[in-house]
Parts: sequence; C-alpha cells; structure tokens
Amino acid sequence: MPGPNGILDRGADPSTPTRRQQVALGTPLGSYVSPQSGCGGTIKADALQVQAWETLELHTFAGGDVALRAPNGQYFGADGDQVRVDRASVGKNERFQLVDLGGGSVRLRAANGKYMHMVGFGAGIDVSATQPATAERFSIARVRDPWDWERVDARSPVVMNSAPAVARSGSRIDVFFRGTDNALYYKRFDSLHWHSAVKIGGNVAGAIGAVAQGSSGIIRAYYRADNASIRGCANDGITTEWNLWSQLGGVLGSGPAAASGSGGNVDVFAVNSEGGISQTYLWQGAWTPWTSRGAPSGKRFSSPPAAFDTASGAHHVYCRADGGGIWQLVHAGGWGAWTLVGGLATSGPAAVSVADGKVDLFVRGGDGGLAHVAFRDGAWGSWRRLGGALTSAPSVLVIDDVAHVYARAHDNSLILKRVALT
Repeated sequence: MPGPNGILDRGADPSTPTRRQQVALGTPLGSYVSPQSGCGGTIKADALQVQAWETLELHTFAGGDVALRAPNGQYFGADGDQVRVDRASVGKNERFQLVDLGGGSVRLRAANGKYMHMVGFGAGIDVSATQPATAERFSIARVRDPWDWERVDARSPVVMNSAPAVARSGSRIDVFFRGTDNALYYKRFDSLHWHSAVKIGGNVAGAIGAVAQGSSGIIRAYYRADNASIRGCANDGITTEWNLWSQLGGVLGSGPAAASGSGGNVDVFAVNSEGGISQTYLWQGAWTPWTSRGAPSGKRFSSPPAAFDTASGAHHVYCRADGGGIWQLVHAGGWGAWTLVGGLATSGPAAVSVADGKVDLFVRGGDGGLAHVAFRDGAWGSWRRLGGALTSAPSVLVIDDVAHVYARAHDNSLILKRVALT
C-alpha cells in the first residue's frame, strides 16, 4: 500500500517497485494514452485531457525497469506486437525499459526488444517498432499526488452551504449537500465520471445524513427541516427521481446520521433538545417514535452524530460533546454506556468500519485540518493530522480499504482526500 505521499520504498527487491508515481503518458500528437477502451484488449491514444482513465501508476523497479498500471489495477503488457491491459501482476512482458531522451521525451522498450509505438490518433499503440523514430517518442507527465486533497469535478464544481454527506451503492456514489437556496442537492459519480449537481428540493436547516439501504441499491438522504423535524427521501439507483419522501418527525437540535445493515434496516440518530442522542428506525415500512439514548453524565452533544452498522449487526454511534471530545455508544445485543474516545474536534465526526473490530474516525481538528484515529486490536490509537483546510465536518466511505473523505473547502467547494486504512 502506498504511503501518504504516494511513494513506496521497499528496498532493492527486484520483484517489488521502489517507487510509484501517478503519471499521464503523452503521445507525439499531444493526446494521452487511455486504457479505458482497451481493458482486456488494445489501448487507444485519443484522450485530449487527463482524467480518471488517463491517470496511470508508473512503477519503477531496482535496475530501472518500469511497469504501467491502469486505474482498474491491470498492468500494461506486451503480447506479441500488441500492448494490452489485462495483466494482474508484473512479469517479464509487463516490464519496459525507460529510455530518457531529454527534454521530457522518453521511449519505452518491451522485453521483445521493440519500442512502444503510436499507430495513429485513435488507433492505439503497439510494440512493433524496431528502429525508433518520432512515433516512439512519448512524454511522462507527473499527475498530482493521489493522497493529496483534490477538488471534486473541477469542471463542474458545486457551491455548498453545508457539510457533505456521502453514500455508496455498488459503483455509484452520491454526495448530498445544502445549496445556497437551502434546498437539498446531490452530485453523483457513476464509476466513470462525476455528473453535475441536481436539485432535489426541500428546505434544509441543518446537517444531512445519507446511507445505502443494505444491498437493495436504494440510497436514502435525511435532513433537519426548518421546523426542527427530520425529513427524508430515497432513490432506487435506477432512475434519477428522488421520491419516497418520509416524515420522521421529532424536534431535534442537529442534523441526522443514518445507518443501515446487511438486512436492510435503517436507523437514524440526531441530537435532541436536551443535548442527548435520540434514535428512530424504519420497522415494517413505518418509523418508530423517537427514543432517547442519552448523553455522558454532565455532557451535552454539540454537533451532528455519525453512525454505522457492522457486519455482525452492531450499531455504533459517535458524537462530539462540549469541550471537543468524541464519545462512542455501541449496541451489540443491548445498548452499552457512553465511552470517551477523546480528541479535540471542531466538527462532528465521520465514522466507518472496514471489518468487525476495526473503526476509523475522522474529524476537523483544532488546526482546521483533517484528523484521524483508528480502533485496532481492542484499543484506540493516537490521533494524527492529515492536513487540509476544512470548513465543515467530514463525511467518509470506504472502497478497497481506502477511506474516501469528503469535506467543504474554504471556497465552499467539495474536496476529497483518500486515506489508506491498515
């Protein structure tokens, strides 16, 4: 797993890369190599700008050989005179010799002694050239560090009037936020690219909670309305319609957090008017009355909570109390007592679990940057700073043991940071 700076250094083991860099491979015609159309087949060289599929990992090995890995995790490999992207590991045919020509130009020579060659714009690349010429001159451009903060979809940025709330179902990611008109909006990623933000409606007066309902494909969003009650809506993942509007009622003092387990249950938590946590859940198509889960003795909660369900069916709830400490409440066969996690948070938490017995919490720290603490082997570790300049609480989801943390930046745009979880 790459470190926080994207560079991996494991010594001189010839089978292990000594460096990994995010790069784009430019062609002599000014386009970029894009493996999207060639996953399992040939590769096109017709991309006019660097986006997700043009961002490659350049792996450098002891001795100078390199390998190129596509965003889907497959490696470029020489197959006769063709270059394909269908290799799960690096062998002889996935290694290339990098010949530096100076001035930013390089040539890539395959194990068969032939050079990577641009056949033509839109026609792809191969390894057919034995006498290198202009068509074999490529450029390698460094792309931003994949572990740095990035603005989400800079081509169509959003202006948020709240913290984001994120939920994932399969390859689809929905990010919810309050717009400048106080309505609920969402922005969707469909495994290839981000779509422009779409207005759902409503009148949002607080933070938003979102959750994917079990394995149903339904994503639900909840928010505190201007009358202090909680409202919600849902989308089936097939259409773009947000319907199934629901009134959860209550008189709450914060926006909600939502959690759902593999069985499809949905639990919603929010801070009540007494400064404790209250809960409602969806049971046989109806919402139960709000029930108080209290607060630590002598404490009041001062931010929206975070919640998730584990694979074994336990409920976890986290919230920031006055003084900035994060507290935890767990239901595993019955509700336990509130316990202190600690920290000095300046926002509500975001919480996620990659497996039973593992919890990762993210908050905005005292310096305005992202802070993270992990629960491993039965104990909480130390808080660590992850940088950035956040103007909201974070929201998090996990993809392949990597936390994707979303937040609002100083210009009210949506930003993202990836954090490798161990």
